[in-house]
Amino acid sequence: MNLENKIGETGRNMRILKIFPLIILMLLSPFMICVVNGYDVDVHERLKEAFEATYRAESMGGNVDDLVESLNRAINLIEEGERINDEKLKNEALKLIEEVLAEAPKVGEEGRVAAQNLKTQTVITISILAVSAVVVWLFMPRLFWRLWINSRRRWKVKLQ
Repeated sequence: MNLENKIGETGRNMRILKIFPLIILMLLSPFMICVVNGYDVDVHERLKEAFEATYRAESMGGNVDDLVESLNRAINLIEEGERINDEKLKNEALKLIEEVLAEAPKVGEEGRVAAQNLKTQTVITISILAVSAVVVWLFMPRLFWRLWINSRRRWKVKLQ
């Protein structure tokens, strides 16, 4: 029994030792990224990400007019901030970009849902038309003759 406990403990310790470097790398990775970049956030990289997110939202069928307008305002702010070397304008542009990045998946999902609803409405409309055609085909002759006879009931025919 004692030997089995030692083997079990050794196995657990080995698993922990295998996972430990991965945990350390995950904890230190944000600091490494900051050291590589030299500063916290690159506005141009975030702008590219926002454009990609907007493209994905549009490809899903979302209405991206507001996102594009926000991105255009952010580009103008970045250009103005770089021209006069104003970090406040760049930070405002970054704020707009972050809003676009947060909003783009929602817009894309709304577009996907709208496309799915359109497909559902199309299927329902075609089904209703098909059922209506079958009902008319089945019951129209009988209904036509019944109405014909009822409307001509009082007619008298004379032999010549």
